[in-house]
Amino acid sequence: MRHGGLGVENLANHVGVFRRTLERAFFNTLEMAVLGAIQRLRIRKARSLLSNTALPIEIIAGACRFSNHRRFGIVFKGEMQKTPTQFRQANRFSRDDVRHYP
Repeated sequence: MRHGGLGVENLANHVGVFRRTLERAFFNTLEMAVLGAIQRLRIRKARSLLSNTALPIEIIAGACRFSNHRRFGIVFKGEMQKTPTQFRQANRFSRDDVRHYP
């Protein structure tokens, strides 16, 4: 990742190992690629922001550390089978959804 934060290279540097060493250990332990796990975390954060805020897609893409909103849309749709906008429309929290009890 270019701008710091959660990326394979930054994670490897943080734990003090070579990138390839981290990738092997991660896969041998969790049977998953480091980048795949990072991408899942990014998508999880995006889902929350899409559902619970009115932030523009471009801002959410940046907040989730995607290089741009187009790349975010491609990755999101690949994971969720919906565009970010479609996901937001289907999962948007509305004040009308809250039931008030006496």
